[in-house]
Amino acid sequence: MSTCAGTGSDSVRSAGGRAPPASAIPPCQEPPPGDGSRRTRSRAHRPRAGGGTQNRPSRTRRIVEQAAAVEDEWRLRRMLLTSAMLMRKVERSRKSSLELHAYNIVIKSQDSATFFGVKTLPQPTVARELLDNLAAKDMESDANYKLLYYMDLANNPAPREESAVVDFATHLLTLDIPLAICGQDHYTKTDVCVVDSDSDDTLLLIQEDKARKTRRPKDPEAQLIAGAIAAFQRHNYRTRYHRRDPIVHKMIPGITLLGTSPVFYKIPVTTQLAQSVELGLYPSEPTIVHTHLPKLARPSRRLSEGMKPLDNRAIILSCFEALKKFVNQWTIV
Repeated sequence: MSTCAGTGSDSVRSAGGRAPPASAIPPCQEPPPGDGSRRTRSRAHRPRAGGGTQNRPSRTRRIVEQAAAVEDEWRLRRMLLTSAMLMRKVERSRKSSLELHAYNIVIKSQDSATFFGVKTLPQPTVARELLDNLAAKDMESDANYKLLYYMDLANNPAPREESAVVDFATHLLTLDIPLAICGQDHYTKTDVCVVDSDSDDTLLLIQEDKARKTRRPKDPEAQLIAGAIAAFQRHNYRTRYHRRDPIVHKMIPGITLLGTSPVFYKIPVTTQLAQSVELGLYPSEPTIVHTHLPKLARPSRRLSEGMKPLDNRAIILSCFEALKKFVNQWTIV
């Protein structure tokens, strides 16, 4: 209720109903403090120009922050969608060019001296009868007999035979490399892997080339490299579980086998590559995978002859011997 004299509705209007001039209205008396009027608020309680106290963000600032949060969310969604599309594209592809290119992986071929780091290939440390006798029936050792027996099966697999090349590779590694052998790895999708019996670390991977078994084979190079990356990830997951520092780089040797004809690989795997594959992202740094195809006397018959002829057998077994120094080689940087 107003405290001004004559400020009621009846007293401020003239007889004619018109409002009197402003000068005719008597001045108001200031209301006492504490009656709830806005005019009684002290200067200290008035809101600042920025809105609220200094610690409270303005409405404009809140709108900007909300808009930035929405933009970040959509940017993340676009990134995840792009990554998912890339992964589906890679998974559907059967060509190594697309799969390896998606992760900036480059394959480069090298001769034996450059690949193995030796001027001449070393002599294989196998029984002499394997280098001198052609057929399995001429072997005196049961282990050598089994090796050549499985070699013949791998060179001439029966229809729908799935394990001949795997059996041959397993017996060859058991004979040549004194390490534990595990069978088909359902996680890395490689056919044979050599593991350290003490640490359970993957030391060597072998992937069969099934070009002669199916009309639409998957590329063995892409499968082999994927197996190496999976082995690297598995090792680091295990080290984190045991509260140890993960490795950031490892060179994993690998082999692809078409029948009994091998191609050798040196696959460098880094933390960046493993994380990029895990997230479906394109790595900024390329990964160079080096390969070596043994130089044989009759290259046009490589696939049909394999390790059957004695001269081919000696060269390929020498390559296996030279590969030993890369097995269980860890590089920590």
